Amino acid sequence: MAPNTDSHKMNEESVNHLPKPISLKAELNISILDRLQAAITTDPEVSLFAIFPIVYKTAVAAQKKKIKTAEALIETFKRYAPPDFCAN
Repeated sequence: MAPNTDSHKMNEESVNHLPKPISLKAELNISILDRLQAAITTDPEVSLFAIFPIVYKTAVAAQKKKIKTAEALIETFKRYAPPDFCAN
């Protein structure tokens, strides 16, 4: 049975449009910009100079918490994972 070339082509196109992973620094910058945009939406005359330190600190703290949660989850998976019988 011959493969359906249309669906194969569509799958290749879908893969080409997948978002590329971003670095932690890029993720932090995006988070900060989102928070600043929210502040401007709430009050268009807000002093960005005044709120930037607060926004930056909260964004960094949120990212650190996210990383710690991910690390804890990985450790949990390692603890309960089945043994690797193919390891040396």
